[in-house]
Amino acid sequence: GMNDQNLKAAAQSINDVHALIQTVFTQNGDAAQAATKALMQVFAEGFSMVTTGGRIVTRAQVQQMFEGAAGGRPGLQMAVDELTTIWHAGLHVALRYRETHTLAGTSHARYSTAILEVAAGGVLWHALHETAIA
Repeated sequence: GMNDQNLKAAAQSINDVHALIQTVFTQNGDAAQAATKALMQVFAEGFSMVTTGGRIVTRAQVQQMFEGAAGGRPGLQMAVDELTTIWHAGLHVALRYRETHTLAGTSHARYSTAILEVAAGGVLWHALHETAIA
C-alpha cells in the first residue's frame, strides 16, 4: 500500500525530476545528455503530458523536446513548492505542486498534477498536466 515511505519517495521524485530538467535547460553536452537519459528512465512507457499551452505530448515527443532544448536557457532557475497529495491508492499517487521558472529576473509559474507509481525500481511518472498561473 501507499505509506509514508512511498509518499516521501514520490515527493522526492518531483524534486529530482525538476533538478534534472533544470540541468537539461542550463547545461550543454554530456551533462544535458546524462540528465535527459535519467529523465527518460523516470517516464513510464505510456507517459504523456498536457503542456501549459494545451498540447498533448507523448513520451517520444518529450524526449525530442529535451534533446532539442539542451543548454537553451542558461541561468534558468526552477523551484517547486505547495506540494500536495490529492489522491492515492495502492502504489499510485496524484500530486499537485507549483513550479516557478525564473530567468533574467522574470518569473512564470504553473500548477502541475503528476500521476506517479512507486515501483520497486523507483518512481515512475505516468501522466503530467500543467496549467499556467496567470
